[in-house]
Amino acid sequence: MIAQASVRAAADKNLKRCPVLKIDFGGRFVYVDELSEELLAMPAENLFGRRIKEFLDESSYTVLLSLINCGRHYEIFFKAANFTFIDAGKNRHDYNVIISPNFIGGNPVNLQITVNPLDSRPQLASEGTAAGTIIRQLFDFVANVGNDVDWRQLTALLLMIEDVAQVGLFRYSNETLQILSSALNPSRSNESIVPDATPENLINVAIKRESSVRINVPDEVYPDENGNEMFADAAYPLLCNDNCWGVMRIIHKGDHSRMDTLLGDIANFLGNTLFPFICRESARNEVSGPSFT
Repeated sequence: MIAQASVRAAADKNLKRCPVLKIDFGGRFVYVDELSEELLAMPAENLFGRRIKEFLDESSYTVLLSLINCGRHYEIFFKAANFTFIDAGKNRHDYNVIISPNFIGGNPVNLQITVNPLDSRPQLASEGTAAGTIIRQLFDFVANVGNDVDWRQLTALLLMIEDVAQVGLFRYSNETLQILSSALNPSRSNESIVPDATPENLINVAIKRESSVRINVPDEVYPDENGNEMFADAAYPLLCNDNCWGVMRIIHKGDHSRMDTLLGDIANFLGNTLFPFICRESARNEVSGPSFT
């Protein structure tokens, strides 16, 4: 037993966990683990939706572009390359990476980059924040989606954001909205989202591709415990390559400017990463045809 423990201790000492990150075919981060945050010297909330091009030198990005194009041709591959990353502090670091596509239903949806550092990793300067925790949970949620998206779990996750009182996720198709899921925090609000409460505004978000539509909700509708807190009702388009497939509606209080930035980033992330599941669901419905009961 002592000998086995010594072997394990020696192995642990010589083994390193590799940072893993994922990008969509537009080069935007769709998943970043904790070690990748350290590698890039930037917390997840600031990497959210940004392009990996900002963190690579020109030659490394050129190599990556060739693999992004390969990833669209439906074959499985594992490619090794040496990349020069440029972290948030403008420090250059050489890493060996393995790049491979991830598939859903036989279709490539993103590229995974597994990093094997050739030198010591830079330390993450920024401490974790509440926003960073939610973003980390969203990364993990999308990474663990199986055949279908659990919309109830997603709305419950979004409801955990500080100051968010209600969440509604809608499917947009043929200029109509269909509610996917909604959630209410009774300690922050006393009325639930009604799917048809503001259809014109929500549809305008989808049709006009507006970043958000905001409606101030009267105090008497959503008061806090003192009856004097102003809530905001905001809607965001869920887009992928300018295709709007849904709308995210959030009722919240707090710093409206800060929340608008965070929620806009979340909508951008969900729009891109969940789009393949929406496409697959639509294709499945077309094959099965209408049901008659």
